[in-house]
Amino acid sequence: MISRRSFPLLLVLAVADAVATVAALVVAYRLRFSSWFPIEATKGVPDWSTYLQAAPVLAVLALLANRWGRLYHPGELSSLLAEAWAIVKSTAVLGVLIAATSFFYRDEEYSRLTLLLFIIVHVPFVLGMRLLVRFVIQTLGLSRLLRRNCLIVGVGRQAQAIFDRMGESPYAQFRPVAFWDPNDDGERADLRGLPVLRGRDALPRILAEHGIELVIAAVPYRLYDELHDLLERLTQETPDVVLAPDDFGLYVLRSRAFDFQGLPMISLLETPLSGPDRFIKRAFDVVVSATLLLCLLPVIVVIAIAIKLGSRGPILYRQTRMGLDGHTFRMIKFRTMRVDAERDGPRWANADDDRRTRLGRILRRTSLDEIPQLVNVVVGDMSLVGPRPERPVFIEEFRETVPNYMLRHRIKAGLTGWAQVHGWRGNTSLRKRLQYDLYYIRNWSLALDVRIMVMTLFRGMVNRNAY
Repeated sequence: MISRRSFPLLLVLAVADAVATVAALVVAYRLRFSSWFPIEATKGVPDWSTYLQAAPVLAVLALLANRWGRLYHPGELSSLLAEAWAIVKSTAVLGVLIAATSFFYRDEEYSRLTLLLFIIVHVPFVLGMRLLVRFVIQTLGLSRLLRRNCLIVGVGRQAQAIFDRMGESPYAQFRPVAFWDPNDDGERADLRGLPVLRGRDALPRILAEHGIELVIAAVPYRLYDELHDLLERLTQETPDVVLAPDDFGLYVLRSRAFDFQGLPMISLLETPLSGPDRFIKRAFDVVVSATLLLCLLPVIVVIAIAIKLGSRGPILYRQTRMGLDGHTFRMIKFRTMRVDAERDGPRWANADDDRRTRLGRILRRTSLDEIPQLVNVVVGDMSLVGPRPERPVFIEEFRETVPNYMLRHRIKAGLTGWAQVHGWRGNTSLRKRLQYDLYYIRNWSLALDVRIMVMTLFRGMVNRNAY
């Protein structure tokens, strides 16, 4: 949320980004036309003034690309990794803008290699300038000038989570000064070191005494009737109001406001995997899974031979699972059980499951039986990272007993997932697994996918709950 106090920070960030862009252009030019560069400039060294004339245009294009990448929404840059990834995406867009703009500069010939070097060095230069801005803000204590006094309405889990997150932002925008309990008969006098205020009629006085500029309503869904009364009172006051829904009462994945024929609407169950992000994730899945299949080919051959020699039956086992939007597909695994393992019907595997073959126990414990699912990823049934797919026969039971269970099917099922690398696999709590799956869906990024894949190597493959 951008406020009047944020404008000085946004101006500083914009200037820093423009300086970094021009500096990247200078470095790219010097690198390309230096005497030790491995590729000789056959057309000679162009005059620097030619590139200097393009510098302001590049700076403007960079600011537009950064705005598209939401680099001027400091509240969304929760970590250095998130900011770095946003810079990478914005720089990719900048490359497209440069290519499009080059059609208007046909009178001047710019080295394509110089522009490529510029794109490469642009990311570390912008990130470095942003780190410098952070350092200056924190060293000089300027963050206190950017903060707005906040009143958090509510004392529950969501309200406390909001308070905890306020201290994590590098560009701190909020200063929580108190909690306000909508229940006048509450017992808490303080929470997280802040006073808990009460009194519906005293609300105007509370706002004035504490200099409240922003009210964050974080009350459970069951108290939304009281929230309506609170909003009516706040319309007579000057602070801004933000609603933070309780995810376990009114569950949202990602909300987005949009206009429909002049009518304002809010999407509550939208995933982050739309538009370019969907293409990026799919391209990542295809490239990585195809590469892994080639690299693991010797392992696949050895396991296939061992299965064939170890027990009668096929090498591969295909099982119907539910994936994106509730559609089913045939998931491929190495066979780890006897051919007649389900003659009495489907059931969960357990630690003492006598249906497994001797080799099957090893394959399941090490998750090597999942390797063939890379084929499912290549053909598009699955993704490398996502909620693990389940069998429809079990899902019919889960959707009746576990609230919001079907929300995990808003994206493709995964070979590994956020829940699995935290130990929630096999015969473990469905509610905890769902909690981690929905966290992943709401917070998806390519960087998170890479993190989960790395964690899988150390935590997710060998697991005591893998039967």
